[in-house]
Amino acid sequence: MIVCRGVAYGIIVPAREVLFTVVDREDKYKSKSFIDTVVMRGGDAASGQMIGALRNDYSISMAVLNLCAIPLVAFWGWSAYRLGQRQRQKAAALKP
Repeated sequence: MIVCRGVAYGIIVPAREVLFTVVDREDKYKSKSFIDTVVMRGGDAASGQMIGALRNDYSISMAVLNLCAIPLVAFWGWSAYRLGQRQRQKAAALKP
């Protein structure tokens, strides 16, 4: 658990902080608290509830759940790529 959280914190936090380099200070602090509480914690809670319900109520195995998650992971990858592109565009626009 310690290693998992350490690695996640070492990857997620720096990646998220890069997105805030092109926004003003007020937007940065408003969005950071929203992302930390609603998106991260809410996502953890919702995914735990969904996985538990699918495994217990519908007897779906973890292997099947992993296969079903592939499109979601592909969407997250695409979203991350697009966010990176937009961040580069905004950073280039801010350069004198």
